[in-house]
Amino acid sequence: METLLIAAASGDAALEEVIAQGVELTSGEAASAAIGGIVGLVAGMGAVALIIGLVVLVLTIIAWWRIFTKAGEKGWKSIIPIYNVYILFKIAGRNFWKYLLICLGMSICSTIASSVGAGALATILGIVTLALCIWAIVELVLLNHGLSKNFGHGVGFTLGLIFLSTIFTLILGLGSSQYIGSKE
Repeated sequence: METLLIAAASGDAALEEVIAQGVELTSGEAASAAIGGIVGLVAGMGAVALIIGLVVLVLTIIAWWRIFTKAGEKGWKSIIPIYNVYILFKIAGRNFWKYLLICLGMSICSTIASSVGAGALATILGIVTLALCIWAIVELVLLNHGLSKNFGHGVGFTLGLIFLSTIFTLILGLGSSQYIGSKE
């Protein structure tokens, strides 16, 4: 009965109704009812998060489609994995093949380093992998800057693309930005 009073005090309407009818629940039944309410709440929050996530996903796909078409590419190219990255590098005026070689180098060095065990070679390969990883990050920053610049924006917009990518992608794709291309 103690559990019921605590649950009722916490504002559980179903338990308040049970108490008002004079039905006595065991502490296990009361705990089960409380857990059921919590599970329902979490499931509802999960459903809302799923719906919001799907809306953001659809808007982002539309924004990338528009970015590609503004740059003179066909919109469908934005939804093809890997090929869309190649076209994005092209739109931003960057070299995709250099980036691909950096990523392959990282993969090869880290694979070899993990298979040779401890020692000097593994350490050297680990350092090379780290250097390639840093280089890849720099290339992605330059990619975002090239994209920003080719749509007539500056460093501030580049930082937005890096740190708030979904929002700034929506601004770039759905806003009034026009593709001006590379001035180099």
